[in-house]
Amino acid sequence: MFMRYLKPSHTTALIAAFALAGMLTAGCQNSNKTKTALPSDSPKVMVVHVGQTFKIWAKSNPTTGFEWQLATPLNPALLQMEETGFQAPPPRDGLPLVGAPGSQWWELKALKPGDAVMQIAYRRSWERDQPPAEARTYQIKIEP
Repeated sequence: MFMRYLKPSHTTALIAAFALAGMLTAGCQNSNKTKTALPSDSPKVMVVHVGQTFKIWAKSNPTTGFEWQLATPLNPALLQMEETGFQAPPPRDGLPLVGAPGSQWWELKALKPGDAVMQIAYRRSWERDQPPAEARTYQIKIEP
């Protein structure tokens, strides 16, 4: 009713302002959409078979300077490092989550039967003289 008192140019501007406000607040609604979850940390004991390629996952946040590093070399007779990487958390509302933790991973190949160990340490690369913030040991049983 008050719009009949506005000039046409003001009416257009008012409609545009309401439309813009609606678009801006649409992203603020709490959505129940299914989110893609990051893989959880790997179990500390694994059984794999010769020739099998598998991944070990550990939650990590490289924006803090910390990253998982091999604490001891792998047994090259039993395990071969194929690839390593980091998976960032899925974007929220189409935008990356800067500074959010993700998951670091190692892809390994089992070469022959035996019991292998993978030890990793969560530390900053420039703090080599400091104990790691966290350390993990993975027992890997390789079956034929």
